[in-house]
Amino acid sequence: MSVKILDPKTVESYLVDLDEAGNIVDMKAARELEHAKYREKYGKKEIELHDKLQKMKPDDTVEVGIWLSPVAETPKPEREISEKEYSDMLDVKRKAHAEKEKPVLDKLKAKNMNIRYASQYAPLIYASVPAKLMADVENFQRYSGSSWRIYNWNGIESKCYLTKLFCIF
Repeated sequence: MSVKILDPKTVESYLVDLDEAGNIVDMKAARELEHAKYREKYGKKEIELHDKLQKMKPDDTVEVGIWLSPVAETPKPEREISEKEYSDMLDVKRKAHAEKEKPVLDKLKAKNMNIRYASQYAPLIYASVPAKLMADVENFQRYSGSSWRIYNWNGIESKCYLTKLFCIF
């Protein structure tokens, strides 16, 4: 719980986070601990995917979306731009995403996993992954040099929903 405290000397107020016993809590440290506990239990997977994998046989495959950390955003121009300038901006973005996705795509291909889709406009890959190889997929990060999350993907009808989810993540 956050409370506002007034300093009587300076007449300035401060927000302070308290636990149930009224002790001051370091929220940054609490969030870091919560994040570490999540990673310990679920790894890079969302909870729904983790739970689904627990019920699967090793040779069953699961459709996943792999969201890599975003590339640096291109600043929006302050003026109207020509079609050529817009096309050039998209080319830069496509190239940046392709470079970020390449190490992961290479690893997926090396493991003979079915790549369903690799986005040109977001750092996003959809693939069919055997349950027994999900741990390998989680460890691909060291090859891609980026952080990422792995989501359950229930097929093409979910694609639009997931893309929206990823865009706000």
